[in-house]
Amino acid sequence: MRVGKPTAHLNRLDPLISLLVLAISIVVLVLALPQPVAALDFPGSTGIPKPPVSQLTYETYLQATGRPSTSRYNAYVANYQTYASKKLLVYGTPDQVPDNRYDTRYGEYAYLGFSYDETPVTNSDFPDDSPTGATYTSPWDWEEQDLGLAAEISWARLSESQRSLVSQSPLSYRRDTYGGMDFYGLGLTTGNSIILTPPAWHLGFAIYTRHNLPGTNQLRYATFTGPGSGQIALYSRLEILSPLGAGDTLVIPAGASSVDLRYRLSGWINQFSGLATLQDLANCGVGNTLDWKAGSGLGPWSIDLVQPVPRTYLGTSVTKNLTVSGQAWAVSWMGDIFLSTASQTIEVVDGAAAPLTIELDTSGSLDYFARRDTAFDYNESRDRHRYLGLEKVTFAIDFSHPTESASLIFLGKTYTLNQNSANPATHFEVEVTIPSDRQTLSWQHQRLSKSHLAEVRAQATVNGVSTYRVKKLSDIEVTGDIHDLSRVLAGLN
Repeated sequence: MRVGKPTAHLNRLDPLISLLVLAISIVVLVLALPQPVAALDFPGSTGIPKPPVSQLTYETYLQATGRPSTSRYNAYVANYQTYASKKLLVYGTPDQVPDNRYDTRYGEYAYLGFSYDETPVTNSDFPDDSPTGATYTSPWDWEEQDLGLAAEISWARLSESQRSLVSQSPLSYRRDTYGGMDFYGLGLTTGNSIILTPPAWHLGFAIYTRHNLPGTNQLRYATFTGPGSGQIALYSRLEILSPLGAGDTLVIPAGASSVDLRYRLSGWINQFSGLATLQDLANCGVGNTLDWKAGSGLGPWSIDLVQPVPRTYLGTSVTKNLTVSGQAWAVSWMGDIFLSTASQTIEVVDGAAAPLTIELDTSGSLDYFARRDTAFDYNESRDRHRYLGLEKVTFAIDFSHPTESASLIFLGKTYTLNQNSANPATHFEVEVTIPSDRQTLSWQHQRLSKSHLAEVRAQATVNGVSTYRVKKLSDIEVTGDIHDLSRVLAGLN
């Protein structure tokens, strides 16, 4: 910021004409406020917004967030390099500002470019007009002068949220806060300050002011800068929906050309902080290159996706890791982009080459004990496979390969798992009613007899080799019977 640089010329109009021009300007500005943007407006075929990384993507990013990519009169182009280095929205380059100066000691130009209305944007980092470039007066002692219509119009271009950002954010002069400067503390108003660059949650802002050097009539200018002052806590989650095999593997069945991987992407905003509010949110959603879905409010927003995994993905390998990912995003209408990425890696296995494995689990028709996660004296390790006498229990059995022979053995009975040779299955369910006289635990959790054992035996040919496997579940408990349940529940209450 220059304190000794000759001030930029500001037009002085007749007061009545000024009021008329200001009123017309405000009406036009209100009508031209940026509208909420859709994710499809952003660069990239997926519809997911991407932060700018080059001049071209910066211009597209500005257009997508409802802000002009060129200045008002001479179409100076918004400068990505200034955005990246100074975190300011500036149009044009230092070379395009007439009579600009360059300080070789600091490597800084006096002017960075132009505002949208083409007011020269003074550089906060340019040294003062003193032999050393240092500032010898304090901003607390400056009496800022009225800047007329230019100031009023620059403020009229801001939204209520942006005005709040400017008035409540800390200010710096040449990267010095002078003990904690802010807008009202310095006596700044919408009449004695010009907004050179508009603020955002992340993007900083710059304010132009003019004053006389304390104790003299020498006119000086200063540029105060402020940081972005908003933040949100954005989260995402990826949940695999497809049933996975042993070791969390996705098996491509023998003879199949592919297998579908189903998963759910979710995103949500946990909180707003700083000066960010829900009203600032223009766009949010979740997705990836397969598809995306727009969200609203704090969320959660979710989308279910299906990704085919062809056998050719394995190449010549028997197994190969596959990483799936997606993003949740939130975009403020001021242009701030927040992204949260969720991913999971699973192992894809060629079912034709994978070894024979067996998965065995149980579920009850009542599942009284397994569902008591908030009840008195719940013990997950003890009650996970604990059932009532006379309760129907389903044994779910999964094989990695079609079997030639398989059976379930439980409570002294053998249940044969019959195969259909024309369409061999790998998933079976067997329903068994638990006898009332096979209790292992009392209602007071005292051991009455040892836990019951369920055992699956299977024979299959894998890669031309006959294979035999056994899977055991040894912690099945039985307590009372279903007729005890009403009495027990009454006692708990």
